[in-house]
Amino acid sequence: MSEYELLDVMNSHVNMALISFSAYLTIVFGFLVASYLVANRLKKVEIIIISSLFSFGALIHVYGSVVHLTRHYRFGEMAIQRLPELISFHSVTMIVIIGIVMLSGIVASLYFMYSRIKQS
Repeated sequence: MSEYELLDVMNSHVNMALISFSAYLTIVFGFLVASYLVANRLKKVEIIIISSLFSFGALIHVYGSVVHLTRHYRFGEMAIQRLPELISFHSVTMIVIIGIVMLSGIVASLYFMYSRIKQS
């Protein structure tokens, strides 16, 4: 693999991680708005269905973001060996932090939904 191909693959993985994160944010904010507007009018079964679908969809995007960032990190390690002058910020710690923050967003969103139900 040439240097150009290696950098292109790295860039593709970062772009896919950003797209997955953007979709995650869309799902979370949609869930929060829906929770705020209609949570007190939903039946228990409907709340369970909506919460399950939200959790599944958001977890898929958490997984996608973490996987693409991990692949970017691995290709970055190869690129630094070939191109030592390449300055790239990548860290396993940052990948873990991003995953934890995204998972925390799911938990916080579910908490928000159930707190809106209790307010009614």
